Amino acid sequence: MKRMYILTLALFTLACSSTSLFGVESTRPIQRVAVLDQMLTATAAAANNQPLTGQVTVTTTNAEVVTTNNNDSTNNNDFANRVVPTLPPTPQDTPTMTYNSKAFATAVALEEQVIVADQPSSEGNSSPAVTTSATPQTVTTSNGNTPSANVTTPPTSTSKATTMGSPTPTPTPSATLQPGVLPTLTTTPTPSATPTLIPTQPAASPKKGLGVVGGQFACADMEKLRASWYHNWNFYPDNSCNKGAFIPRIYNGGSLESLDQIMEAAKASGWAMGFTEPNLSWQANMTPGEGAEAWHQIEEAAAKAGVKLVSPTPNQFEPGQQEPYGHQWTWAMVAEYEQLYGKKPHFDAIGWNIYRSTPERAKSYLTARHQEALDLGYNVPVWVLEYGGECWNTATGKTGNDQIMADITVWLDQTDWIARYAWFASRLAGHEGEAEGWQSCTLINPQTGELTPLGQMYQAR
Repeated sequence: MKRMYILTLALFTLACSSTSLFGVESTRPIQRVAVLDQMLTATAAAANNQPLTGQVTVTTTNAEVVTTNNNDSTNNNDFANRVVPTLPPTPQDTPTMTYNSKAFATAVALEEQVIVADQPSSEGNSSPAVTTSATPQTVTTSNGNTPSANVTTPPTSTSKATTMGSPTPTPTPSATLQPGVLPTLTTTPTPSATPTLIPTQPAASPKKGLGVVGGQFACADMEKLRASWYHNWNFYPDNSCNKGAFIPRIYNGGSLESLDQIMEAAKASGWAMGFTEPNLSWQANMTPGEGAEAWHQIEEAAAKAGVKLVSPTPNQFEPGQQEPYGHQWTWAMVAEYEQLYGKKPHFDAIGWNIYRSTPERAKSYLTARHQEALDLGYNVPVWVLEYGGECWNTATGKTGNDQIMADITVWLDQTDWIARYAWFASRLAGHEGEAEGWQSCTLINPQTGELTPLGQMYQAR
């Protein structure tokens, strides 16, 4: 009796899955036979008084369930030897039945293998997706028209989803959050208001200096003309100025009496300058031999004080023009020094004065003197300690001052072998000793303290 009850129940469940087992509406009778064969085998096992374990809930629908063949020989039994009773029509509402039976454990185990969904039917039904994973999953199958049959399956080691008849969707990448790691937020800075730039004068050229007659206006004149250093043809500075901006001058041989004071004054800047136009009788007025002997003493004092030396500075006269040596006086002194001491005198820079009415003549003069120094082994920078146009032609106006200021000053700044330059002079009233009538070269009006047109050009450098 028990066996007949279980067999009848199994056949009833199979009948509920389709309106007709053998009729026209059934498109896969062989697959249904396989399912029935599985269920009858499970029923036979239950009839042999096998222990009843587990509780399985099965919800049946009109969906078609297809299983693949396994190696169980019971799947190959001949369907013709089976007797299948006629079942009543499937109710409209799908029944839910609960069984404590080991018979249905076999059907559940089949889900663990592979469940292959139906191919799309003529009504356009799509196949269901099948998922297996390492945790218990609920597998849903549907024919698209009726509720699904849900079967809980045991866990498996892989996960796979397949949708038949449609392309596999590409997953959208997403950010991966690591435990304990906060995501980095990127922020766009808020533009700030553009500051208004106030035009300022460029920094003064470190080369630019001043020749200050008298020296009492040195501080004010340097500030007004934006100069970086100054000299005053003497060895004591204007005490109100930065001592580091002052370069003391060793005027002639008579200055050796103050050599210690000169070197002390030179320590602030680190420099001292040689004789002032020694080739001229109305200036330092020295022979090359006298200059050589005096220079030897100067070298010894400078070495003790750690002071660098600028050579004596003759004027631009050609040799034999009023004086025998002209601008070659320095090289004549070098020859005398070498004859006396067996070596050349030491110069850390070579000094020159130049007054010309045209820029071309001034450039040619300085370039020639620099090449002469190189030929004698003095690869040292040049200091132009006085320059201007023909200042003595103030009365005629044919000085060339404007052209020299505009052209030569720029050239001096841009020539790498020229280290410093100083215009003659900051204040000239026209009655200053040897500068009688030279007021056309002044940079500042000595009466008003205002810049002259030349001074405005010099300030702008």
